[in-house]
This record gives sequence, structure tokens and C-alpha cells, in this order.
Amino acid sequence: MNCVICQKATKYVFAVDDYSIFECRDCGHRMTRPKEIKSHVNKTYSDNYFFCGGAGYPNYLEEKSLLIKHGYRYGNILAKYIRSQGKVLDVGSAAGFVLRGLIDVGWEGYGVEPNETMAEHARNRLGLNVKTGTIESFQSEKKFDLVCLIQVIAHLVDPNETLQILQKILSKGGFILVETWNYRSWTAKSFGKLWHEYSPPSVLHWFCPESLNYLFSRFNFEFVARGRPSKKIIWKHAKSLILYNINKFPFISQIEKILTTIPDKFSIPYPSEDLFWSLYKLKE
Repeated sequence: MNCVICQKATKYVFAVDDYSIFECRDCGHRMTRPKEIKSHVNKTYSDNYFFCGGAGYPNYLEEKSLLIKHGYRYGNILAKYIRSQGKVLDVGSAAGFVLRGLIDVGWEGYGVEPNETMAEHARNRLGLNVKTGTIESFQSEKKFDLVCLIQVIAHLVDPNETLQILQKILSKGGFILVETWNYRSWTAKSFGKLWHEYSPPSVLHWFCPESLNYLFSRFNFEFVARGRPSKKIIWKHAKSLILYNINKFPFISQIEKILTTIPDKFSIPYPSEDLFWSLYKLKE
């Protein structure tokens, strides 16, 4: 298997749930391949992903207030690097909560989301301009000043194709904000193949800051800034992820009783340092 980013040779690292994980010998990117490319998005991001736990969410809608605040925080971060708010496209916007936060700080917001239930919620409950579909099928006569790929780039089938599309719909000097996981973080290295983000087929790509920079440089983007997001999740979500992975740690199965003593709606800071954001600017 060649690297999907630079097309150079890769090496086999390990397998997770019958998916082989490869690492590029040149750029360091890690990846796997979906087993059914045509049906991958609809099958993987069905309502089950947003409401049935596992590697997804036990109930995505219950994290509304936390996700709106997450968008609001990103809006304040962006204000340090972007002089004025314009049009923002939120890719994989789900129910529109992060987009709502960006709109609240002054951005003119648009979104695209493949799950119809989520996109309908954004339109009907929040009054947002969110289209149902993938970024590959997205069409608009508008040019955007900012595109958000928050918890999205690791899920793409082909990041190259996506960036080619985003180049065309960005205004001159436009920005892309990415939030993703760092497979070279201390947390990821400590857990190895048991790291919670090795969860194919939902996650197909694992970046580090260097490989992400390399990807964007290939499409005429320059690096602007990077940081670690201040993020919270509800305990119900955290508990669901722990229970999903607990079968990998049979010697601590007793922890399940302890987990149930904490209220589901209790919010906690995202507990790890394996998450980062990066901001890129399209060169004029």
C-alpha cells in the first residue's frame, strides 16, 4: 500500500479490528483503507454513529451546549490570526453546534454534513444553512474565507481530493482550521494499538503535526499557528468510549461499576494531550 498523501512506500505497523495500519516511510503519515469505499460514508456515519455509543456518540445531541462553547472558543482563537470574520464553511458539521458557536462570534456560517438526521437538526432546530452531503459532492457559488475541519480530516477517505476541492471554494488568502489527533503524542505512544483513536473504519488517518503540515504544503497552504484545544465532553460520552474499549483490558473489567457512579451529564475536560489544532492559510 502506498501513502495516500505522498504516494511513497509504507510499512505495516499493526492491525486493529481486522484493519491493517500502515505508516509512510517518507512523510510518516499513518493510514488504513476502508473495505467498501462507495458505501463507507453512509454506512459508517449512520444514526448509529451519533446515538449508539461505541466508537461514536451515545447521544450527540446531549453535548449541544459544550460543542457550541467549543465553536465559540475557536472563534476567539481565530480572531488572533484573521482580521475580520467572513463566510465560514463547517465540513462535517453534524447538528451544527460548533457552527452555531462560530456564528455567535460574528462569522457568516454554512455547513455540510452527510448524516441526514444531523443536517435536519441543524436546519430545523437551529435555523442554520447546512446541506446534506459530503464535501466531495458539495457545490456552492460562494467563496469562503474559512473552512473548518474539526474532527473531520482523520475520517476522510482521500484527504488529497478534499484539499483540492477546498482550494477551489476558498477565497484568496482563505484559511483552514483543522482539529485532529496526534499519533506521536505521549498518550498514543503509551497505549500503542490500544489507543482509543485507533478505531477504524470510522478513523482512517492518523496525523502528527509534521505530516499534517506536509499535506497542506502540497496544496499551496502555509502554516499559521498550532495549539491544544480546551475541550469538554459529558461523562456519558467518556464512559461510552471507555466501555467500548474495556474488552481490550479484561483485567480491569471491575471498573465498569465505578464508571456508573458518576452522573451522565457531568462534564469533564478532555483528559489527554493527544489532540491539537492547526491553522493554515492559502497562499495568494
